[in-house]
Amino acid sequence: MFTPTDAWRKLTPARKSALAADFMRVFCVQQTMPPEALVTCLDKAPDGEPYERAIGCVKQLSSSQ
Repeated sequence: MFTPTDAWRKLTPARKSALAADFMRVFCVQQTMPPEALVTCLDKAPDGEPYERAIGCVKQLSSSQ
């Protein structure tokens, strides 16, 4: 999640899911959230660094479940 935005966009879906899973193990209260949900949110989120977007996505996804 500490990769620059342009690097995030170039990652394979499998690598994005792996990074999302690692991020969620550390930062998510709700461990049942699928990493793919975070990847989808990050890919659709407005510009910004992936880490900052990930924090916003986790908050958004946690409140909707």
